Order: sequence, then C-alpha cells, then structure tokens
Amino acid sequence: VDGAIPSKDFYISHADVLHLRNLDPTTTKEDLTKLVQPYCVDHRDAWGSVEMVTCRDGIKTGQAYVGFDYLGEADEALKNLAPTSKRIIGSSTVVFRKVKDKKLHGAGRLEARPKRSEKELMDSLTNWEQYVDPKDLEMLEQGGVSKDVLDEVFTNIRYNNRTFGPVDLAIHSERLYPEKEVGGHYRSLVQKYVDGLKACLGTPENPGALYDGMFTDGDQVDKQFLFDHEANRIEKLRKTFHK
Repeated sequence: VDGAIPSKDFYISHADVLHLRNLDPTTTKEDLTKLVQPYCVDHRDAWGSVEMVTCRDGIKTGQAYVGFDYLGEADEALKNLAPTSKRIIGSSTVVFRKVKDKKLHGAGRLEARPKRSEKELMDSLTNWEQYVDPKDLEMLEQGGVSKDVLDEVFTNIRYNNRTFGPVDLAIHSERLYPEKEVGGHYRSLVQKYVDGLKACLGTPENPGALYDGMFTDGDQVDKQFLFDHEANRIEKLRKTFHK
C-alpha cells in the first residue's frame, strides 16, 4: 500500500478503501457510514466497513478508513463527496484520498466479489434441477423417488453443509476446490446423488443387484409381493410425515 496503511484484514476484504483525515474527534463510524451509503449498492455495515485510526492509548487521531464492497463505489463517493479531495464536515475540512496498491512482485489483491440479486441468490440455493436431466427425474418419480424428497435432501445439504454452499460459491482464492468453477462441487454432488439413486432402482422383472444380493441362488421369492410391500411402506411413511 502506498502511504498510510489500514489493517491488513480490513484492506484485503474490501474492493476499495478511502482514507479520511482531519476528522472531528466526535465523528463516529455511524456518521461515516451514513455519509457514503448513497454511493453503495448494498446496505453498509458500520462496524465492518469503517476503521477508525487511534493512537496506542486508544485516542482518535482524526483519521479513518472506509471500505467498499464493489469496484467503482469508492470512486463514485469520492467524485460526489470531495471532487477537490476536500469536504467540510461539521467544523473540519476533511481530506479524502483513495488508498492505492503498491505493486509488489508475486503479490496481488483478491478479485472483486460478484454482484447477485436476491432472485439469483435464491435460484442458486434451490434450483438443483438445472444440473439434472429431466428424463432422470421422471425415471426416479416412476421408481418411487418423488421430486419433493429430492428438494428436501438438496436444500438441507445446501443450507447445512458449507462445503456445498458459501465455500463452493466463494471467489477463486477462497474456494475449497479452486480447480473447479464456482458452484461446481455442488453440481457434481447433485449429479452423483441422482446417478446413485438410478442405480438402486429396480422392477419385479429386473430388481437389480441390491435385491439379488439379499437371496441365494435357487430361493423362491415373490418379487412382486416385495415391491408392493415396499411401495405400501413408503406411502405410509409419507402420510405420517406430511400430516
């Protein structure tokens, strides 16, 4: 960083940072948050996106760093609030400056975090069907595995296992499997899960290895009875849990 330095974690977790100096000692994080909010896409977190500079005794020095989540926000705030790099706030003439990177060999900033609407976020969380062939879903439905069951399974996985949620959707440098594209780990899970279910499906005519492995050669088994019994058992369970 060229010039005054904010804390490392604060700096690398924001797309851009403004340095303000000559602030009135009574200026708070909330004051600065309200000042720049009109130039930000998302609602700002006063405690996470403003860093007040203090001396070793904890006394304010009249300086602060204001972080922005998206590229362009800091430039917009600077252009509107302090086109000449200065702005009178209260009784003080505050000096604004954008904190710039100093290029170092082999070093780099985190890439910008993507912008997504609420609709896009919800689609990412719930639309597992985009990764599955509709014909496979039809086959599972005919085999007794309803879409409602799969909805519950994949929703629980997505919400309760960070590996297939925020970790899988993180920017490249923060992903658990950086060799995969964003969301690729979850897509692979959905596809393998569906393939596993298909492999377990059976009919009285072709029950599959799972059923064949339950009996020895020569056993006289009423396969139709077994399938009917299993279908009735599943139906009773559904009625019990969906009252």
